[in-house]
Amino acid sequence: MYEQSPPIDAQLVAGDQLIPVDTRLTSRYSLMVRFLNGNGFKDGAEFTDLLIRNQGKEIGLGPCRLICEPNIDGYAGRIVFLKEVYDLKRLVEENKVVRLQSSFLNVPLVLAHKKRVKREFKNYTSDLTYDLNVYKSLFDKLDEEYAEEAQSIRDSIQMAIINTEGVRFHRFLDDRLAELERMVKGFNRAEHESHGFYFRRQLWEIILTAPFMRRTNLKPRGYAGDSEMMSMIYENGYRGKSTFAKLMHKHPVGHPGAQAVRNRRKVIREMIRGVGDQRNPSGADPLKILSVACGPACEVQDIVQTAQDPGK
Repeated sequence: MYEQSPPIDAQLVAGDQLIPVDTRLTSRYSLMVRFLNGNGFKDGAEFTDLLIRNQGKEIGLGPCRLICEPNIDGYAGRIVFLKEVYDLKRLVEENKVVRLQSSFLNVPLVLAHKKRVKREFKNYTSDLTYDLNVYKSLFDKLDEEYAEEAQSIRDSIQMAIINTEGVRFHRFLDDRLAELERMVKGFNRAEHESHGFYFRRQLWEIILTAPFMRRTNLKPRGYAGDSEMMSMIYENGYRGKSTFAKLMHKHPVGHPGAQAVRNRRKVIREMIRGVGDQRNPSGADPLKILSVACGPACEVQDIVQTAQDPGK
């Protein structure tokens, strides 16, 4: 049972009978129930409705069933739903009625989305999905072959694979990326959005294998370019739980666009040092610079390398 869960004002309905109960939140999708006024029901008893009064409103949650779990703080058992399943935690704490199955309301809209996608793009995405799954299967099988080796041996074998088959795989990705860029070159904003949505739907599981692409797509802090993503770009290394994942991660962080970000860091460092030397060669009048939306502020770390640097 949730810690210090308050009692919930509720009644069960069986036909035309209202059954007073003492209920408390026990999990996100179930309630502990104690029957009042001497009522008792057997395991599996079904009810036509569960009425909950919360913040002055009465909400009917529909058909439900009793799962008997005796000797739990005097409660008869749990109430679970038979049709619509509700997030009871949000209902009690936020007074919001949220159905577990609510995402299915958008199914017709999502399925219709593919009608706006060009046939050439569909074929490209289908082929790429197949190809990437073939590569994933092959790399995963290799990982299984040496999984029982000592960690140092596994690391050595994996790096050998990365330096051979991994290089060829990255060339494959380069070719597919160039093909994609040519295909979408003339797209307007709406077409980019609709085709990007379709692309991610088909390749979502592949995308999530790579830590970098996972972060840029899920945006855990609400935006893509957060400090952790920048750290991945600056690191320019291999991350992931498998060889395939590491290769999928390394490809975008090794892309010319990511290299431009790393180059910018060096340029900013040299520019600030140059301005500081010109304006303040003696160090008597410290140079002040404001970095807006600086993220990890690695440029500052590059500049402040000695104990004397902060005073310049």
